[in-house]
Amino acid sequence: VKAILVIIIAAATGAVAGSLFSYRLLQRALNEKVETRQLVLVDERNQPVARLENVDGTTALRFIGNGLKTAVQIGVHHQNPGRFLHFFGEDGEISAALNTHGNGDSTLVFADRTGTRVILGAKDSDIPSLGQPAEAWGLIFRKPRSTESLVDININTVPDPKDYGASLTVTAPYGKRSSLP
Repeated sequence: VKAILVIIIAAATGAVAGSLFSYRLLQRALNEKVETRQLVLVDERNQPVARLENVDGTTALRFIGNGLKTAVQIGVHHQNPGRFLHFFGEDGEISAALNTHGNGDSTLVFADRTGTRVILGAKDSDIPSLGQPAEAWGLIFRKPRSTESLVDININTVPDPKDYGASLTVTAPYGKRSSLP
């Protein structure tokens, strides 16, 4: 009986000491930060369904679709401040995107299997330094498999009201271009 009593007391002391030690470790861990380059969320079959990672100055949350390909991505660029939301097609290419630049200007882009087809918003080539708004906004429809536009509606938004203006350029078959000031 004495041996059993010693075993019970030892087990109880060990359990209490282990619990206090575990509690202290947990409490300490909750007060510390966790650093990692990637967090992966998996489903009940242990397949990745989302990934939060930082790669080359870009932090993005990627939702994984069929075939373990990225389906939707939302993130921020740190070196060239901007935010983005991208939707991917089955081919792994971006089919729709909303990009917001560091100065607050935004661009909405639609694509298909032939490439970028429609662009609406701030003209990327016209975005000056950070903090300055784009001087031109527009709507562009592109030819399939080309960077040449079929229709280009351009609205100047320069600070001086006398320079405000709009233009429309339509490219007809065989490259003929018609423009309105």
